[in-house]
Amino acid sequence: MTGVMVTQSAAAALPDDPGARPHAVSGPEPLVESYQRLAEVFHELLSEQSLDALLDRVAATLGDLMPYEALHIYEADVDRRVLVPLLARSQEYEDEIMRSRPRFGEGITGWAVENRRPVWTNRAHLDPRSVNVPGTPVEPEAMISVPLIARGALKGALNIYRAGEDAEFAEHEFHLAKSFGDAAALALDNAQIRARLEHLAQTDSLTGLYNHRFFHERLRAELTRASRSHDTVAVLMFDLDDFKRVNDVHGHGAGDQMLIQVARMARETVRGSDVVCRVGGEEFGVIMPSCDAGDALGLASRLSEALRGTDFEPAGRITVSMGVAQGPEHAMNPRELVACAEAAMMTAKARGKNQSVVYDDGATERPSADAVAGRDVRSIAHLKMLQSLAGKLNRLNDVSEIGRTIATELRLLIDYHNCRVVLRHGDELRPIAFVGDYDEAVGDAVDAYSARVGVGVMGRAVELGEPLLIPNALECEFAYRIPGTEELEESLAVVPLRYGSRVTGAVVISKLGVNQFDEDDVRLLEVLAGQASVALENARLYEQQRREAEGAKALLAFADEITRAHSVDDICALAVDAATRLFECERATLWLGDECAASVGEPLADGHSAPLVEGEGITGRVVLDVQRMDDDRERLLTAFGYQLSVALQKARLYWKQMEAAEIANALLDAGRELATAESPEEVLGRSVQVTARVLGSTQASLWIQEEAEPRDLVARASFGYTSEDDPAGRRRFSAAIAHEWLDGSEPFVVEPDAVARIDTIEQREITRAVVAPLKLEGGRVGALIATLADQAFGDRQLRLVAGLAHQAKLAIESAEHYEALERTFVATVATLANALEAKDEYTGTHARWISDMALLVGRELGLDRDAMKRLELGALFHDIGKIGIPSEILQKPGPLTDEEFDIVKEHPELGEKILAPIDRLSDVRPIVRACHERWDGLGYPDGKAGTDIPLEARIVLVCDAFHAMVTDRPYRNALSRDEAVRRLAAASGTQFDPRVVEVFCLLVDRGVVLPLD
Repeated sequence: MTGVMVTQSAAAALPDDPGARPHAVSGPEPLVESYQRLAEVFHELLSEQSLDALLDRVAATLGDLMPYEALHIYEADVDRRVLVPLLARSQEYEDEIMRSRPRFGEGITGWAVENRRPVWTNRAHLDPRSVNVPGTPVEPEAMISVPLIARGALKGALNIYRAGEDAEFAEHEFHLAKSFGDAAALALDNAQIRARLEHLAQTDSLTGLYNHRFFHERLRAELTRASRSHDTVAVLMFDLDDFKRVNDVHGHGAGDQMLIQVARMARETVRGSDVVCRVGGEEFGVIMPSCDAGDALGLASRLSEALRGTDFEPAGRITVSMGVAQGPEHAMNPRELVACAEAAMMTAKARGKNQSVVYDDGATERPSADAVAGRDVRSIAHLKMLQSLAGKLNRLNDVSEIGRTIATELRLLIDYHNCRVVLRHGDELRPIAFVGDYDEAVGDAVDAYSARVGVGVMGRAVELGEPLLIPNALECEFAYRIPGTEELEESLAVVPLRYGSRVTGAVVISKLGVNQFDEDDVRLLEVLAGQASVALENARLYEQQRREAEGAKALLAFADEITRAHSVDDICALAVDAATRLFECERATLWLGDECAASVGEPLADGHSAPLVEGEGITGRVVLDVQRMDDDRERLLTAFGYQLSVALQKARLYWKQMEAAEIANALLDAGRELATAESPEEVLGRSVQVTARVLGSTQASLWIQEEAEPRDLVARASFGYTSEDDPAGRRRFSAAIAHEWLDGSEPFVVEPDAVARIDTIEQREITRAVVAPLKLEGGRVGALIATLADQAFGDRQLRLVAGLAHQAKLAIESAEHYEALERTFVATVATLANALEAKDEYTGTHARWISDMALLVGRELGLDRDAMKRLELGALFHDIGKIGIPSEILQKPGPLTDEEFDIVKEHPELGEKILAPIDRLSDVRPIVRACHERWDGLGYPDGKAGTDIPLEARIVLVCDAFHAMVTDRPYRNALSRDEAVRRLAAASGTQFDPRVVEVFCLLVDRGVVLPLD
């Protein structure tokens, strides 16, 4: 595979590059398919698939749309200025490509990325700047190299190859490759962004260690590995002792510096395979794969030793309490294993800090009654329960189950009469869990204990966002008694659930009697509420995301269905069917404007609806008979309506583009045909032929108003008529009728009854037809008419016939202008010939005879129209240079001297100079200059020989010599015709072109040589 430099596009290709040839763009169907496949690639790009999958999809799609022998995709290493292969599709050399590292500026690919310009060359192997990949052969190939650029930054390169001498890429394939290059660039950019975001998401910004999230994800992976391989993993948790005092005394800046220094020491102390993380605050965790508790204790000892030898300014020496747990022996779940390590760490703190403890559920020491006060014992119990509860809550994702778990676990520490966990929905508070006793006479517990924000003790706590401890509800002024219940003395403790600044619900416990709860119970509830609110919010978000994911999946399936349907009718039918499945309803109706476009069941005028986004003439709404519609379903319905709107607009636009493409292609073909017509008559004839073919009509005619009085409208050309009905050359209408029908500018369909009202129309000529008026120069009107029979003829066909009429008008006027220009030019030529004739009568008649005779010879030789025109003008002007020759030399009766003949020989060059200012005669000047060159190279002024002499000049020379021999000259009498022919034949192959002499003599034998006067 070569790596050659070429330019950015075919339009900017090197002028001498034989590979940069333009190619015609393919028809609309392949073009539309290319854009559809490109859109699918971008759709997958937005769905955040893996980079490998996206690049494979780009390569596979390009292979379908523009088959290739090889395709390479590179990622740019900008710092090292090299390209790293990511994907290589090649029949033989994938390994060599994947080992290569092209440098910026080297080869075609290096030039493309260095200059950020795409390359298209169909002769890559011929460029001197090509660089061959080691291990691959040098072979003929065509190549496209596209630098991958996203958001202004270089991301890599896309190379596509075709092998073989005849291999080439078309221009539309080059543009298609650039579009798919944009997709590949965006995929690389997204992958790099994701990598950076993942790194940021896994890293603690202060210490640079891995964060809490990464700690748990990595621990889960290590536990899974250890379980499968019957290995172990150790967890070491350590917490800085009395860190709060450092912040309080020395400030948080000093505390942050201490954390950074401890993190650095931990990284330097652990093994390379160990993972150090900052779990939160001053707490750190170390994951030690394939290690046991003994290994963790060894690390704890080394870390403690390092800390003892370090003086942390300005706080001085610090200590840490460490806890060790071993998986899967102590726990298989990562959160439970962490909880074990943290329990051991808390035990180390309880023993007096600056210690390392291994977790042992049965033998781990706890502060005894002699060591701590009773309240501390209770706090340790609360802590252990909360640690256990945190592990359980983290495994749940159902809101109701989380509520029941909270209420059930809480009963192990607090004796309550009943407990309820409520969530807030707007201003309404509804229980998601209720555990305990209540008066069943009031009905269902959920309904009975529902309340509003601000009403009752629970409502007041939620409104204020503060916990409330009510010793006796009977004496509370804002307590609310549930109707139908007895008035009893009851203690209440209410703690709001907070998520950030939002109050999302509350935990309420009650117990019969007065002062049944204390401040410690409230603090326990607050800690529990902190964990519960996070778990509940996560569960709520999980449920919301699950529903959104299901909705998105359904919308994606719907979008996939409608991308395969292009007509509006098909999309409408698919939409109502998908709506009934998506929203689980039995009836759905789609209205476009005021019309029912599709419906499942009887059309619905009222119900839950979503308006369509207006655009491309699409307006309307989707109506469903859904019984329940919450916020999530409202959002889903809105998204559904938007998807449907986009699909309908794209379908409408697709068909408009298809129509426009069909019209454009038809008009392009018509324009090409008309452009090749060489005469006004041929333009008229082709106009009606093209019109009939494009419109599928059996008959077509072209009518033009005459310039001369009475300026009738006459048929100038026709197609498909019989000799009896052909209007061309004999059918005419008055100027009044012409302007009555044709003064408008837009095409129209005329029905038979309207045609019958024209008196001059015979019965057999009455038919249905389309008429396209023409506005020509000089105030003339015209019409392009095609018969229609019974075929439908709508707006698209009217636009098409309008385009055909416009093409015909331009072609007619162009032909007329050209004809007038030709007449003007011939008049100019005659004026110049007359000027020469005024000086030398012989020269003037001589030029006219030679011009007419040369045309006969040229026609016999099969010259084309352009060559015949050059021949005619060259013959007329071949002696124009004699204007600059003195008359006494031209009219000298005797032989010329050598000096005089040298002057005469200057007249071809003088003739060329005389014609030089006339651009129109630029291709005639070489003929005038060469009219006295000989076949053997002994002529003048340049001594050209053989076929180097223009053919037109060789013809003029033969005709000139014959005319000179058979006419009287001042220095001799005329020769006979037979003698002149004999001398021509004798000089054939020396002075004259043998083929020209042969043809000229043949014309003499036929007797078609023109008379001399």
